[in-house]
Amino acid sequence: MLVELGLVEQRYKAVLEVLEGAASVTDVARRYGVGRQTVHKWLRRYATSGLAGLVDKSSKPDTCPHQMPPHIEAKVLEMRRLHPQWGVGCINPTQRTPSPWLPRFTGL
Repeated sequence: MLVELGLVEQRYKAVLEVLEGAASVTDVARRYGVGRQTVHKWLRRYATSGLAGLVDKSSKPDTCPHQMPPHIEAKVLEMRRLHPQWGVGCINPTQRTPSPWLPRFTGL
């Protein structure tokens, strides 16, 4: 009977092969179709987090440093809803303080 292994199980099997000395990192990488760096990453994650470390992780950043604060975003969206023809040149001057999130385009 042929049993298909899940992603985490495949990674676990690869990690065990390296840790038990049954195969080198290069051999395991070649057999699983990944780079040596990926196998080393799996080894590090397994060492720190166990099986949970072998689960795919999101590449999405935790924060976005240039994202505008929610209260300003809500205000801009409300202005856009009330005045769909307005662009950044009309919306930015209506702010009480100049906003770094709404640049002025003077060369257009």
